[in-house]
Amino acid sequence: MKAHAELKNLLKGKKIQAFVKDMCLHAYPWTERIPVEYLEYKIFEEFRLRESTGEKTRIGLDKKLQVIPDVILFIKPGYRALNQGHCFTIALEIKEFKEDLMRDEKLWKYVGWTDFFFIAVPDDLTQYAFEKIVEVNNEHPETLSKIGVLGLETGELYSHPQRSEVSIEKQNLVLQNAVYNYAFKDAKTIFFTPEELPATVALTGKNMVEEDAKNSAQNNLQENCTLRKGGYKQLPNEEKAARKAAFLARQEFREKRAVELAEKSTVLNEDIRQRLMAQPPKAQEVFWKIRESKNGKQLQDIVSELDYSQRTAAYGLASLTSAGLIKRAGSRKTGAYTVTDIAACDTTCATCSIALQCKDYKPA
Repeated sequence: MKAHAELKNLLKGKKIQAFVKDMCLHAYPWTERIPVEYLEYKIFEEFRLRESTGEKTRIGLDKKLQVIPDVILFIKPGYRALNQGHCFTIALEIKEFKEDLMRDEKLWKYVGWTDFFFIAVPDDLTQYAFEKIVEVNNEHPETLSKIGVLGLETGELYSHPQRSEVSIEKQNLVLQNAVYNYAFKDAKTIFFTPEELPATVALTGKNMVEEDAKNSAQNNLQENCTLRKGGYKQLPNEEKAARKAAFLARQEFREKRAVELAEKSTVLNEDIRQRLMAQPPKAQEVFWKIRESKNGKQLQDIVSELDYSQRTAAYGLASLTSAGLIKRAGSRKTGAYTVTDIAACDTTCATCSIALQCKDYKPA
């Protein structure tokens, strides 16, 4: 007869995978199309479930009834099972000796906590397991057909129990135990102790030597830090000045270009002008390049004429299109981007809604 711990180890072998596959087929026949490797399961040992008894302890707390099945399996039949609500649980109570099996008076208490419940025994005890189930059913008729028998050594299902109707309250208790008992199982506790202040000690000759050594070590540390700081690469003054000049030149160019773009946009009606000014400067450049052309521009034209990368040009075209400033005329191969009719209007008329019928409408 195998020891209790060795029987638990059998749950980690290939035979338990066959058991999981059989139970998935029993619960959901459509899982026969799912390969075994996609049937996920998690084993929890000594799973403690606590149910209220309605009584109080001597210090006034709720008195709980503990139900501790040896193993609970959480099974997920396929990667979509969680979203579809097809996950289920199985409780196993392991019995290694006939005497222990026949004397157990609490087997009926395990029913109703999980979707399925099994008595897991060595294969030579299966007959006694069936006798015990008959005894439990006679004493507790609500457990009829809800207790199965599993042969641990072979992984064989000797009987398929019916699915229990698990209340929402018990489902939540099982999930709470899974989270709190196991999520914090390996957590480390940090103890905080009040910091003790050092006692004042008169400086003797020995203490003075120790104090000097400590100060010397601290000075060495500071010196090392100073040397390390000095070890970083320092740029020459000429290179610093060149970088600063280049930065200022770029900044001046951007400011000048922003002023030019703002002046050019004065010919547009107010609505289009505001939409255009909300675009990045490079997108505005793309807009004016398209607007000032006769037949529009393609992506490659923008890239070559403005010296932009293809990604930057494509982003500008997409941004302008979404803002209603440009449109694509023709096919993707031979067509080109042109400005919309309202954006082609040269007018300062404030009545944007009638700009196309306005006498000042002058398409570019």
